[in-house]
Amino acid sequence: MSEEGAKKGSSLLAIFLFGFLSMIFAEMFSGASPLWFLGIWGWFVTLPLYWAHALLLLNLAMKYERTSLTQLYLWGVIFGLYEGWMTKVIWAGYMGESPALGTFLGFAVGEFFVIALFWHALFSFIIPILVFQIIVQATNKGEAGSIHTSHLGAISRRRRNYVLLGIIIVAGSLFMMMGLGGDSFSILVAGITNLAYIVLLSWFVTSWNKKTLDLESLRLGKTGLSITIIYLFALYIFTFFTLFPERIPALGTILLTIAFYGFVIILIFVSPRDNRKTIELPEGIIDSGHITWALIIFLMLAVSWLTISGLALILGTLLYLGMVFLGPILFFLAVLSVLRKVLANRSLSME
Repeated sequence: MSEEGAKKGSSLLAIFLFGFLSMIFAEMFSGASPLWFLGIWGWFVTLPLYWAHALLLLNLAMKYERTSLTQLYLWGVIFGLYEGWMTKVIWAGYMGESPALGTFLGFAVGEFFVIALFWHALFSFIIPILVFQIIVQATNKGEAGSIHTSHLGAISRRRRNYVLLGIIIVAGSLFMMMGLGGDSFSILVAGITNLAYIVLLSWFVTSWNKKTLDLESLRLGKTGLSITIIYLFALYIFTFFTLFPERIPALGTILLTIAFYGFVIILIFVSPRDNRKTIELPEGIIDSGHITWALIIFLMLAVSWLTISGLALILGTLLYLGMVFLGPILFFLAVLSVLRKVLANRSLSME
């Protein structure tokens, strides 16, 4: 397979689509804020927050050529740590609630495992990146597109990937139904509106762009990066002191959080560079039609759970507990993967 396609210019439409993908997969699939579009806070704080984090971290990943799935997971963990500085959830638990599994060194254990080590890394970052690459393949009319080589296994038409897609759809539909309190009207409004954003933006991107698109289309220039960094810095400072200031932890917890950032960043940069792209794509890649049908099934399931709400509540709780275990497991596997690659590179250099 051919590698390393030529760089392409950024696309404003593609950047819009990517921002909405990060927002919707994070907030609708978690049930945290499926109706975000009904309020000023959603449009002017939450959407830009997801948008800016996802764009900045992806641009850093591409700039420093650390774009393998393991490396993207680690960038995504950095994404998830914003829930300390802004919402304080990974320190003090969900708003109005005590930490579900207690605290350790000032961290809400269960919330840290779920939010920082699982949810944001996958749903706010990796899944939007993979879905974006699938969608923009429709722009490659008669011309070879490109997908990051290390991502191919995650978007191929394998039974494993269909099972994972099914789990994502089931879990997301359950969480949205629970987050909206089983209100069928709210579920329909949230589901139809969010899916309409994805479908319409995907149509604009794939129909209006005359050039082929890939992740390079999301690359920001110096001005774009500067605006994104300044916005996030201001938002961090503002929300840290004004949003639930009573939840700000002791200095020791803050220093441990900074140390954890350092550990994750070290893991990213000691791992080998990986920015390979495949130009001649193999057959059997999931296409945008599969994504559209998956989203339709998602909405149908969210409504269907209302008929068995008791069972749905049990399943949703079990899935959440599963994430409590999966978060640290994924992080451990990422650390192990990085160490193996570092040792393998050392062995090769010594030969």
